[in-house]
Amino acid sequence: MNKFLSYGVFAFTVLLSSCDSQPKQEPLADVIDRGLKASTEQALLMAKDLESQEGRLPKARKTGNKRL
Repeated sequence: MNKFLSYGVFAFTVLLSSCDSQPKQEPLADVIDRGLKASTEQALLMAKDLESQEGRLPKARKTGNKRL
């Protein structure tokens, strides 16, 4: 019983100390830039993988000077 109590106190102390630390603060612009960079890389990789498969990627239509 005493062993379980000491393990419980130890686990509680570890959890409490890990919850006490503050998460790293990062500017919102950096978070957005990192997310946009990752999504751009993923989209380019997907396009490269699918470009040889006909009909898998949407094709742009040109109407006058505008692309739809």
